[in-house]
Amino acid sequence: MNDFSRSGTYFALGTEGDAMFQPIALDQKTLNHSASSAQTTIDGIRFLSNTQVVFREGIHQLMYADLKAKTVAPLTDFEELVSISLYQNSVLAYGITNGENTTYHVVHLRASN
Repeated sequence: MNDFSRSGTYFALGTEGDAMFQPIALDQKTLNHSASSAQTTIDGIRFLSNTQVVFREGIHQLMYADLKAKTVAPLTDFEELVSISLYQNSVLAYGITNGENTTYHVVHLRASN
């Protein structure tokens, strides 16, 4: 299963084991991210801006990629189950389930200069 998304300056592709962030302009470098396992699926790719992306690695963790800095970092801890995030009107939302309880997280993002 593949997942993809596009911003004004990047095309993002999530596959089994990898995420690729390809600049649309040819003068920039591609950012590749390898998942913790070759069988782990990358999905739920959401551009927060042209160069900031949130995606889900497997079903256990949300990740944040800064395409300008060429870095990827965990946005959540490794959980039992993390939903695919939703992003609209500068609000990022996702749910985490630990087997007994589900918590919903809503993050209001400010526009960066």
